Amino acid sequence: MSEDEEPSKPVKDISLETYTLYKSVMLGDITVIGDTDFLKHKEFDYRQFETQAIRKLDKAVSDDKCGFEYESGSALIGAKNVPAKHSMLITLEDNFCWAKVERGIERWMLENKKEITVKLTILYKKTGESDSESSDDDRPSKKKVFVSVYS
Repeated sequence: MSEDEEPSKPVKDISLETYTLYKSVMLGDITVIGDTDFLKHKEFDYRQFETQAIRKLDKAVSDDKCGFEYESGSALIGAKNVPAKHSMLITLEDNFCWAKVERGIERWMLENKKEITVKLTILYKKTGESDSESSDDDRPSKKKVFVSVYS
């Protein structure tokens, strides 16, 4: 080893460490997904989660004949003995933002933070008008009747 080189620190193996992921997907004030997972670093597939959320959102609005659109998303990373003001808040605008969350989790695992938690919250809002929202009796009914004929 030359004089210029510093001895490198051994890198901590985080492959067996886990963190807690609280998942919440909201459509207005309705909880569409509310679940908790215990995961290893890079085990969470954000794109798969997003696909599952959209399927559940489609189901939730299908009876109302309205749609939904993304409003906001965030991930709050915290850990035991870390004050709330030092938690990491990451805005999720697309699936590529999840990589920042993974880097935050990795950083804290390498710093020996204990009981790491991530609170993933995605908010959607309804779009269009549902039949149940129409309370004005002067307007003509917007109800549609579908007739199915089977032979």
